[in-house]
Amino acid sequence: MNNIHKFFDDFNKLFYWLSILTSWLLTADIVGNLFLNKSINDIFIKINISDLLIIFISQIIFILTSVVIFKAIILLRFFLSKILPNNEEYDTPTEYHTYHELLEHAIKNNNQTMYNYYKDSKSDIKFNQNQKYLCFAILLMASLSLSFDNSILMIIFSNYDSYSILKKLSILIIVFLDSFGLLILFTEKGTSNNTFIKK
Repeated sequence: MNNIHKFFDDFNKLFYWLSILTSWLLTADIVGNLFLNKSINDIFIKINISDLLIIFISQIIFILTSVVIFKAIILLRFFLSKILPNNEEYDTPTEYHTYHELLEHAIKNNNQTMYNYYKDSKSDIKFNQNQKYLCFAILLMASLSLSFDNSILMIIFSNYDSYSILKKLSILIIVFLDSFGLLILFTEKGTSNNTFIKK
């Protein structure tokens, strides 16, 4: 029980698993409309192992495809920044160690504390990057889901006017918090190559 409590204390892990669950539900919605001719309610009313397997495989394919698209966008952005003139100036904190310098310094001086910091920081950056891939996959799946008349999102939007004020307010709060969280996730400078350790 104590381990479950610790798991929920780590918001990053909780957000990550909620994102995986959301992506699975959206995948079930899309696969149900595209291949199974079932609504998501029908999938859950009569659970079929073959349906769950198709949804799971489709989820992996959706996520991998979105990672490729995400990386292609980053590559395109990189090439455009080289071709197009850019007058913006970014402050690069040169007084801080880069991760490569930190690793070299840790190995050279046999500094275990600095090496542990390097490993933990690189692990956090990788985790944040995976969160971005997953959130991007959810955005793509949500866009695809909106193209089906029987999808969950379309049912929510089409019935929005008939909902009670409390339900409308709940939906608006969820949409606002999700949008705000995605904005922070995609604009934060946590993927910088510089550490917080001064030279």
